[in-house]
Amino acid sequence: MPQPMFTADDLDHYLVWSGWTSQSIEAVRPHLERGARWLTSMGVTRSPLRPTRLPWYSYEAARSHDLINLWLKEHHRDRDPDSEHELRDLLARIGAPVRPYKGPR
Repeated sequence: MPQPMFTADDLDHYLVWSGWTSQSIEAVRPHLERGARWLTSMGVTRSPLRPTRLPWYSYEAARSHDLINLWLKEHHRDRDPDSEHELRDLLARIGAPVRPYKGPR
């Protein structure tokens, strides 16, 4: 079975790049493999940060960053349901198979 192009190591690197503390990273580390599989199933085919950065204005980079950030929001110990809802709506509007668009709360 071929290895997915987006890996748990990529997700770990993204956490460091995003400014997560080492304690927060350690808390979520057991879930990174599952997160990488979910992101791959959502269409994230590679890290927007490596091996070389994707141009920030590209569709692939924006969609990858948004999906990764949604997963990170959903797995952070301090959840923010309103921002998660808004991000899911944004993703639904650009065609990510997260859920149908629901609109403002």
